[in-house]
Amino acid sequence: PTYIHPTTHTNIYGGSLYQAEEGNMDKLESALVREFTALTNIKWWHRNISKQGFCINGLVNHYPDFIVMTQSGIIILVEPKGEHLKNDESREKIELGRAWKNAAGSQYRYYMVFQDEENLPHGAVSMGQFLETVEAL
Repeated sequence: PTYIHPTTHTNIYGGSLYQAEEGNMDKLESALVREFTALTNIKWWHRNISKQGFCINGLVNHYPDFIVMTQSGIIILVEPKGEHLKNDESREKIELGRAWKNAAGSQYRYYMVFQDEENLPHGAVSMGQFLETVEAL
């Protein structure tokens, strides 16, 4: 949309798609934004507003936390998760994200991102792996 109406907002991070983005971010989400906004190949990012913004339709609608566009035109959906969320629901969202990516085409990516590399659910990545991958796109 041309305008968004987040319940809380922030404009402290550069490169966002809108003048202000949804400001209700946890520690992991804030850290991830700081890291990917420092990458030179990021054109813009957007904090997807839950239950209002873009969703991947499935048995349960999935609203990834971030939408990112690279300078090369690749659109990335990003779902950061706390370590305590390495569970069946996260695995289902990874599968839904994979199905979306496969249906959407080669210019689209989906990543579920955890802070560290320990006991990652199949298809998830650590923050370090995610940033290396995105930097190469």
